[in-house]
Amino acid sequence: MRPSRDILVVVLGAAYEVGKLERYVAQFLIDRGIDILIPTMAECNQLSSGVRHRDRFWCVGGVTVSRVSRAKGNEAPMVYVVGLDRVAEGESNPQLRNQLAVALTRSIGWVRVSGVGNYPLYAEFDRAIRSGETLNLTFDRPPSKPMERTEMGELVRRYAPGRESLAGADLTGAQLGGMDLRNADLIGTQLVGADLGGAILDGAKLAIANLTGANLMGASLKGAKLVGAILTNARLKKS
Repeated sequence: MRPSRDILVVVLGAAYEVGKLERYVAQFLIDRGIDILIPTMAECNQLSSGVRHRDRFWCVGGVTVSRVSRAKGNEAPMVYVVGLDRVAEGESNPQLRNQLAVALTRSIGWVRVSGVGNYPLYAEFDRAIRSGETLNLTFDRPPSKPMERTEMGELVRRYAPGRESLAGADLTGAQLGGMDLRNADLIGTQLVGADLGGAILDGAKLAIANLTGANLMGASLKGAKLVGAILTNARLKKS
């Protein structure tokens, strides 16, 4: 079995945290002598890069470690799904359960699922395995109105007044285009390769944030605090 195209690792989790798990798994494999590729990276075994290749998903000789949003449309004979506990902790969140369904269906042969802790969802998996060759997945379509039930809605909720700030959060590669993030506390936040095109960042605290390779085209930055922010290869305006 070839590492590239035959083996795929898919990590689960909400948008604001999945990047951290993605890089943890990648580093774990690198430390054991296994070459990896995080989609869009320029080369194998890179955990971050100012240069991005949006269509790159495979690397010759390397195992791809991907979050669900990037794994869509790609398949492999052997798929490892990591982070079942992230879904189990928010089992009522239809977006997370949908992530799991998408991850499982990336396999055209075998799939292994891993998670820590003990949750009712694990018992559901055991029942599914014992049921034989048929696997029934239940997916409730999420309502279109409450943003709290979407990953981006959760992101907004986290920095809403009186709630947790996003300072120091790992939002690498996050799709935040057009979002209203005015006055958001993003001090020291990892926004490498994030899409912030057209976002409203007026008054946002972006001091010492890492915006390497981020898309800021069309973003409003009136009064934003960017002292010490890393803007290497960031796109600030159309060429």
